[in-house]
Amino acid sequence: MGPAKPDPRDAQLKALLRTLEAGRTCPIRKTAIAKLVALRHPGAIAPLKQARYRMSNGVLGFGRRNYNACLTADAERAIKTLSTAPR
Repeated sequence: MGPAKPDPRDAQLKALLRTLEAGRTCPIRKTAIAKLVALRHPGAIAPLKQARYRMSNGVLGFGRRNYNACLTADAERAIKTLSTAPR
């Protein structure tokens, strides 16, 4: 047996995860979530869990806010979909 072939979706996964992490606006990050669900790559689950909460620094815990609050519901649905999807 030779080496395992890489998943052809890996490059697209990497690009979408970069958009999810660094997208400047919430609509851009939400679009990345929809594309991750369509990609059906199990490697997207852990980054989606992390993306649900992107907190600002605040001061001593006061004034913190979740910059990704706008996409938390979408991320939750995506995690559920990808967790139950056949691989």
